[in-house]
Amino acid sequence: MSVLIRIAFRNLREHRSKTIIVGVILAAGVAVLTLGTAMIAASDAGMQAAYSENFTGDVMITGKTQAQIALIGNGGPPGTSQKIPTIPDYRRIREHLDSLPSVASYSPEVTGIAIMGRGDSSESAALLFGIEPDKYRSVFPRNITISSGQFLKPGQEGILLTQKVAQSFADKGEPVKPGDRILLTSRTQDTGFKIREVTVRGIFGYRSSNEILDMVCLLDIDDIRALTGMDVTAPDSGGSTNVSSDPVNLDDLFSSGGTLTTAGSATVTARTESGLLGFLRTQTEGAGNVQPDPTAYTFILLRLTDPAAAPEVISGLNSYFHSSGIEAHAAGWAAAAGGLAQLTSVIKNMFVAVILIISVVAIIIIMNTLVISVTERTAEIGTIRAIGGTRGFVRGMIVTETLVIAGVFGAIGIAFSILAVLLLNLTGIPAPNQVFAILFGGPTLHPILTLKSVLTSFAAIAVVGIVSSLYPVSVALRVPPVRAIQTE
Repeated sequence: MSVLIRIAFRNLREHRSKTIIVGVILAAGVAVLTLGTAMIAASDAGMQAAYSENFTGDVMITGKTQAQIALIGNGGPPGTSQKIPTIPDYRRIREHLDSLPSVASYSPEVTGIAIMGRGDSSESAALLFGIEPDKYRSVFPRNITISSGQFLKPGQEGILLTQKVAQSFADKGEPVKPGDRILLTSRTQDTGFKIREVTVRGIFGYRSSNEILDMVCLLDIDDIRALTGMDVTAPDSGGSTNVSSDPVNLDDLFSSGGTLTTAGSATVTARTESGLLGFLRTQTEGAGNVQPDPTAYTFILLRLTDPAAAPEVISGLNSYFHSSGIEAHAAGWAAAAGGLAQLTSVIKNMFVAVILIISVVAIIIIMNTLVISVTERTAEIGTIRAIGGTRGFVRGMIVTETLVIAGVFGAIGIAFSILAVLLLNLTGIPAPNQVFAILFGGPTLHPILTLKSVLTSFAAIAVVGIVSSLYPVSVALRVPPVRAIQTE
C-alpha cells in the first residue's frame, strides 16, 4: 500500500495540470454538497421550530379520515370550510394523554374560516383557531406578543386579532381596538351560514410569522363551535325542546317604522343592533335550546417533554387508538403544517436532483480527464506490467491516485464550505420573499453544519472519484504490455 501511495504522489506531481483540473472539480463538488446539506438541515430545523413552537405542537391528533388533514389548508373559498371530523371519545383520549409521562401538555382546538365584518362595508377574511386559553398557553407559552389588550381568560368570550387582520380593518376605514365588537360569518356544508358577534380582546403578532400564519386569529372555543355547527340541542325539563317565549314575525324586521311588535302585545319595542343579531342567531341555530357541544374538538396538539421522541409517541398513540377502537389518528408536526411543510420536501427533492446532475457531470469530466492522463501514460503502464506488475497492481495505482486527489481537494472543499458557513451565520441568509421565509422557518436562514453532513459529503466525493476511475482503468488494462512499451 505504501508503494502505491508513493507512486500515486509521484504520478500526480508529474501531471500537475490534470491533477489540478480533477481536484478543482472535486473540491467544488464537495463544497456545493456540504453547503447544500447545511442549508437543508437549517431549513428543516427552522421550519420545525417555527411551526411546532407557533401552532402545530410536536404531535397532532385528529379524527380518522381517508383525506389528509392539516391545521391550515383544509379550507375552500373564503367563508366556507371543508368538513373536518370531530375527534371521537375525547374524554377517553384526554385520560390517556394525562397518563403519558412523555406528554408535557396538550391543547384541544377547533379550526374554521370566517368573514369578519365591522361597520357598513368593512370585511376581512381570516382563519380561526378556537382555543381553551389556559391549555393553549401551556403548549405555546411564548408564541405570540400582545401589542394591545390582553390574552383571553379561561371561559371568556372574545377574539384575538393578528396585527395584519387588524390593519386590514384600518385600511378600510374601520379601525378596531380591544373592546370593539365584530361580526363573524361562516358557512359549513351541513349547517349553512352562522353569524356570531364577538368582542375583540386583544391585538397580537406571532413571534415567528409568515404570510399565512399572520391570518390566523384566536377565538374562544364556544363561539367557534357555534360557527362550525358543533352544537347540541338540550331538551327542557318536560322533555320537549325549548322554544323562544318571544316569537317575532320576520315581516316586522323590514317594516317602515323600523320597530318590532311582540306577539300577543300591542307594545312597540325598539330593537337594538345587538338584539337583532341575537334574533338572527336564534333563527340560524334553530328554536331549541342550542348549546355548544363541550366535548367537540377537531384537533388536539401535544407538547412533548422530548420532541425527539415524537415518532415513538405517535406510534404508541396510534396503537392505543387501534386497540381501543377509537377512530382517531396521531401524526407529527409536518402533517399538522400540511402543504407548508410539504413545500420543503419538494425543495429537498429538487436539491437532490441538482446534486445528482452535478455528480453526473463531474463524473464525465473527471473520467475524460483521467482517460487522457492514462492514455499519455500507456508506455509507463506497459513497462510496469512487463516487469511483473499485475492487473490488480495497475488498478490499485490508478484508484489510489484518484482517492488521493479526492482526499486532498475534498478537504480543501470542506474547509471552504466550513468558512462559508461561518461567514453566513454571522448575518444569516435573508429570505427574499414570503415563500423563502416559509422555507427558512423565519426571515433569515443560518446554515447548520454537522459532522455527519461533512462525512457524507466526503464519502460521496470519494465514490464519485472511484466511479470516474473505473473506465480509465479498463482502458489501461486492455493495452498489451509489449504494445504499451513500444508506444511513444
